[in-house]
Formats: sequence, structure tokens, C-alpha cells
Amino acid sequence: MWGALQTPAGQAAAACVAGAVAASALPRGAVLPGLAAAAGGLALGGPGGRSLAAAAVGLALAWAGGLAPPSSPVGRPERPSVVTGELQGRWRPAAFGWSGSLRARVVRQGREVETWRGEVRLSVPSQPPPAAVVRVTGYLLPPASFGNPGAGAGGPWRMRVKSERFLEVVRPAALGSIRRSLRERLVRRMGGGAGSPGQRLARALLLGEPRALPERVTRGLRRSGLGHLLAVSGLHVGLVAGLGGLAGGVLLRRARWLPALVGAVAYLGMVGPRPAILRAAGMAVLAVVALRHGRPPAALHTLALCAALLTGWDPGVTQDLGFRLTVSATAGIVLSGPLLADRWKGLPRPLARALAATVAAQLATLPWALPVFHLATPAAPLLNLAAIPWTAGALAIILLWSAATALGWVAAAAALRPLLETAAAPYYALAELPAARAGAVPVTAGAWTALLAAAGLLLLVRRPWGLAVAPLVVLLLAAGGGGGEAPRLTLLDVGQGEAILLQDREQAVLLDGGGWRAGDIGGRVLLPALARLGVSRLDAMILSHPDVDHCRGLGDLAAYLPVAEVWMAPGWRDAACARHLAALPATILRPLWRGRRTRLGRWRFETLHPAAGQRLTGNDRSLVLAARVHGSSVLLTGDVEAGVERRLAALIGRQRFDLLKVAHHGSRTSTHEALLRAAAPRLAIISAGRQNPYGHPSPEVLARLRRHGVPVLSTRKSGQVRVELLRGGRWRITLPSAPG
Repeated sequence: MWGALQTPAGQAAAACVAGAVAASALPRGAVLPGLAAAAGGLALGGPGGRSLAAAAVGLALAWAGGLAPPSSPVGRPERPSVVTGELQGRWRPAAFGWSGSLRARVVRQGREVETWRGEVRLSVPSQPPPAAVVRVTGYLLPPASFGNPGAGAGGPWRMRVKSERFLEVVRPAALGSIRRSLRERLVRRMGGGAGSPGQRLARALLLGEPRALPERVTRGLRRSGLGHLLAVSGLHVGLVAGLGGLAGGVLLRRARWLPALVGAVAYLGMVGPRPAILRAAGMAVLAVVALRHGRPPAALHTLALCAALLTGWDPGVTQDLGFRLTVSATAGIVLSGPLLADRWKGLPRPLARALAATVAAQLATLPWALPVFHLATPAAPLLNLAAIPWTAGALAIILLWSAATALGWVAAAAALRPLLETAAAPYYALAELPAARAGAVPVTAGAWTALLAAAGLLLLVRRPWGLAVAPLVVLLLAAGGGGGEAPRLTLLDVGQGEAILLQDREQAVLLDGGGWRAGDIGGRVLLPALARLGVSRLDAMILSHPDVDHCRGLGDLAAYLPVAEVWMAPGWRDAACARHLAALPATILRPLWRGRRTRLGRWRFETLHPAAGQRLTGNDRSLVLAARVHGSSVLLTGDVEAGVERRLAALIGRQRFDLLKVAHHGSRTSTHEALLRAAAPRLAIISAGRQNPYGHPSPEVLARLRRHGVPVLSTRKSGQVRVELLRGGRWRITLPSAPG
């Protein structure tokens, strides 16, 4: 078998499997590019041409056979569904009860039964019992989507279970409960949910729990191109097995492999069957089998065989981003790494090999990573040269410290603590690096664009001088052109929150940024939306008020984009989010109160509320701004309520505003008659989330606006709203993501 894999036919088979795996993420409509690749491969001839043609055949077979799961598992989303699947991890407390992640297997709706392998985020009102397999009944909702151009649905499907009576345990979690109890016992000994930086890093690296680290640390790694360091991989298993082998060499001279095997199996059982670990373990086993049969192991062939076995075992694994990244990164190292190292004659051989491996891995993962993370990190290969060995050393220290902690060796654990804290220091230092120095470039690109970019960069870096030119090419990938010639206001779709971008050519200011209590709305929603609008830096961030749904996204985004100034009302430094924005490095804090005027490009801003020294609470402390350009005026009202709006009406008197940003997402407590009479807007815009639980915008507010003859555009129905303000008070309105 191993000899057959090393023949041209075996190479073609490996390429065919790789093409079939890649089919899970490429558009089904890409028939012509697939045929062109097959024809081009046959025309090129040789091993490379045969592999290209075979990969194209694998793509076609996978598309024809329906390898990818259906995009929608239900025919009628308004009807309840019954989902059966395996629980991933454990139940966690949430805002409205408890949440858990379910890997679905079967979906039933009425008499229709569909085999579907997707991830479902469950919400239940009370803590359910631990289980391995459950059957739940509820309304299956698609992933949350945002109406910004180029932004697709992100995250898992969602199901809210109204009562514990609609959740049935199909199979109790016997082995899973043992694993969970072992993990929880180790976590308690490692410092619990808090702990020092070193203890938090130990949980993240050893147990595969990135959430153990502060969000700013994981974001700092991601923007530096080092986010993969937190993924449990073959490096972890290899170190566990290596330490076990060392112990076995002392204790069991003739069976030194036994502690290594036991340690690796125990570690796999504790962290669970993750794609990267299964891929690494499978390749190691196949390599050992090949050596036992007197055959040199072929890395590419064993990788293809492992990918085929994992796909056959669980076809849904092809939709797992971790699977795609581990397979493509390994393939890039195996295929491109040696070729690049051989061409870089001017570099020392060890440096050339290490740099070639990191460059090859990054380029191979670019088609998957770029459309998800929207960041290009040109400095990542150089950073990885230091980060990967450091992480290996940190993991070795963590393994020794964790073993000493678990076994109760207090003296040994105390002796290792200083080393543990030293190992964690660089990860935390990256989080403090200003966005301007992090080297990340915001990019908006689909799968095919990223694939072509990766291929072009690979051809470029084949020459040593290409390493210096490649970062410039990456900069060309970044969205450019600024906001166009006319000043522009864009109401971004951030769900149940608010974010407004005002641009004038290359200058941009963002008023609020939406926000969630958990998760990175800045990287997931704001960054791709701003990149598509040509924004790579912000001249200012304006905070209307420090509520989560307005402020949290600004803090997230500031980790990715340089920010020159932060504008906010005085007296907000007691709020954590506002305090974080005020402390951004290399950023000027500009306080605003009534009567303060400033400008950005051709935009002129005047603060209408609050007054200097005025101390308010709740939504009424929101900044209210008047923005004017080219004879048009915009009233930006934050979340103020009717009482403040009545005072604003008296303040502005006969002054008219062409565009009104409706306060508080269209809540019935805002948009007072007096303000509508005084402002007399030509258009009203509202930011509100689809299916939001508050019923925003309120029917009362919409009726009030209709009585005043004011047309309304909302992100709830139209997605992103874009208004270009032309000379003479004329507008050009675009709804780039509206249905139809």
C-alpha cells in the first residue's frame, strides 16, 4: 500500500482527495474555473500538472456528490424542528438561562427527516443535566447575519428551547462527565476562572480554552497573525508524548514508548477529538506503520489519507474551520516549504527552512483565514520564527507545572511559577501594542479572491527579493480609495446597536460601534464593513454614551485600526468601556459639551447636548450632535428620551435638519412630537436588529413619523444605509444589502 502511494497514481489520488476536501468551502457554481484548472493541469504535464488536474476532478466529484451539507436543514423555518445531536463541551451560564453547543446529526420537521451536520447554539431557561446526545425541540434559526455588503451569515445556527420539557437526554455523558470532572479538577488547581497571567495561559494552551485569556490578549494574537498558537495541535500531543518518553526511558527501559502512548491518549481524552489533534495523531500513526513496513513515510500522502478518513468518519468536519486550517497549513509546509527553502540561497540554511515553513503555512491558509478574519498580517512569518519556539518552551513549562500541581507537589509547582509567568509575558505584551504598530491590514476578500492572492504571493516569494515586495502587494489588497469624492454618511448594520460612519475622502469618523456582552463585534462586523468602505484608520471615534450596544464595538475596533482622537462627554470615565477608550495609546481625548464645535474635512460638528457640568444618568446622558456639510444638516441623537428631546426642540428653534437619526433605536420613549415639529426632517434612519426582543422600532414611533410625512429607512429591513451628501442639498441614497 505504501509503495502504491508513492507512485504517480498515488500522488494523483492524494491530490484528488485534497480537491474533494477543498470543495466544502468553494462555491458550487465555480464549474468553469474547475474545468480550466483540469485542462491547465493536463496541458502542463508532469507531476504538478497531474496533481492539479486530479485536484480539479476531486472538486467536481465532491460537488456532484453533495459532500457539503445543505445550506438550510429545514424547509419551513416558521415551523418547529426536532434536532438530535452531540453536545460539544459543557453547559454555560448565559444572559437568559444556560447555553450549549450542539453538533447536529438529524433534523426532523413534521414527517420530513434530513441528515444534517451543523453546529447549533442552544439556549435553555434552566441548567440541563449533563449528556452526550440530546434531542431538542424548538425553532431553528439561521446564523446571525448583518446587512453590510460582503458580510455573510456568521456563527452557528440558533435554537431557543422554551422549557426543559423540550430537551430529552438520548445518551448520558458517561465518558464525557469523567473528562469534564478531570478538566474541572485541574482547572481548580490551576487557579480557577481567574488566576495570574501564567495560570490563564496554562488553561488556554494546555486545555484548548482561549476564553481563559482576557479578550484583549486573544485579539492581540489574532491581529499579529499568531492566533493559531492557541489552537490545540500536534505540537501539544508531541510534547506530552515526548515527556512521557523521557519518563519511560528512566522507568521502563525496554518499554519506554508505553508512558508516551499512555500520556498522549490521556491528553487526547481530556481535550477531546479536535481536528488538528486527530490529523497530527493520524499522520504519526501512519508514519510509524510505514516505517514498520520498511517504507519511508510520505507526508503528503499520509495527510491526504488522514483527511479522507476524517471526512469519511464525519463529512461535517469539512465545514470546521480548524480542520481546513490544519490540513491546508500542513499541505503548504509539505509542498511549498522545501521548494521555497531551496530557492532562498542567500539565507542561512536553518533560517531559510524555518522561514519557508511559516510563509508556506500562512499562504496555504490564506483562502480560509482571510474571508473569516478580514486581516492580512505581512509580519506574521517573521513573528512566527520566534513565537513558535517560544510557545513550545512555554508549553513544556506548563506541562511540568500542571503535572506538579495536579499531583500536589507544592514545592515543584512553586519553583516553576516564575518561569510560567515569564512565559506568559510576551502574549500579554502583544495586547498592549498599539494598532498602528501591530502590522495588521484590514482586507475584504471572498474565497476566490483570497485563493488568487495566495497563488500570486506564492509565485512572488519564490525569489528572495519577493519577500521584501510581498508586504507591498498585501497593502494593495487592502480596500482603498477612501470614501469617494462626496461626503458620505453610512448607517452600519450592527444588529441591536448603533454605528454611524461619516467620511470625507480619506478622512473618517465613527460614531458608536454597536456591541455585545461577549464576542468580538469589532473584528467580525465592523472591520470588514469599514475595509469595504476604504477605511484603514479613523481620524476620530465618537462615543454617544457608554452603553454596551454603543460602546463595546469601539473598544474592539481600536485593537485593529489606528485611532487619532476620541470624542466623548465629560464625566464618563467611571464606565469601564469609556475608560478603556480614553486610555487608548497615542490617541487624543477631546471632551464635548453644548456649544463645542469641531470639524473633520468638510464635515462641521456642533454639540447640542449635554451642557457643561450637567450630570445625567441613563440614556439622557447621550451626546447629541448636529453635523453639516454641503448645505445638508444631520441630527444625531444617541439614545436620548422624550424629556431631553423637548428641551432640544426649544434649543434649535426654527433650525431645520434634513436627516434625523431616530433616538434609542426607535423606542416609544423617544422621537417626541415637539422634536419632529422643530427639526422637520426629510428622512429618518433607524438602527435596530432583526428579530430584536424589544420590538424596535416601535409602531407608535413609525406612525408618528408617518403623520409628519417623514420616510423611514432602518437597518432592520434594509441593512446598511448609505447617504452621499452632494452639493446644493442633494442626496444619493444607496441600500447595498437590501432584499431585491
